[in-house]
Amino acid sequence: MNLKNKLETIKESYSTLQKAQILHVTEGEFKLAMEVNNTQQASNRTMRLVNKYSDTIRNHHEALRRVGKLSVLINNKLNAFMHAIEDHFLHISIKDILRGKLDLHFIHHSDIFISFICNRRLWNLWE
Repeated sequence: MNLKNKLETIKESYSTLQKAQILHVTEGEFKLAMEVNNTQQASNRTMRLVNKYSDTIRNHHEALRRVGKLSVLINNKLNAFMHAIEDHFLHISIKDILRGKLDLHFIHHSDIFISFICNRRLWNLWE
């Protein structure tokens, strides 16, 4: 009987050990499942932020592209305007020169001082 009791005790211990192992595995799997769930939630939040910032960057890129196009357009219009003004003064100056009415309209504004000094020297030579 003693052997039979020992055998029953061993069977019960083995059964309890299996239940404890199963419970331990289940607790470990539960912890792992919770960590995976938390990681998934963090990943989802991160992806939402990345998508939001990607949209913002895309919008800024488009706005900068439009600003670049507008600056080229404004630059072209300014160049055309400056050319028209220079052309106008050049034509007026040519007409005045042909009529014998000399002026400084045809001289570029950055050259006026130089032409003044040259004219002053010429006048000094004739005196």
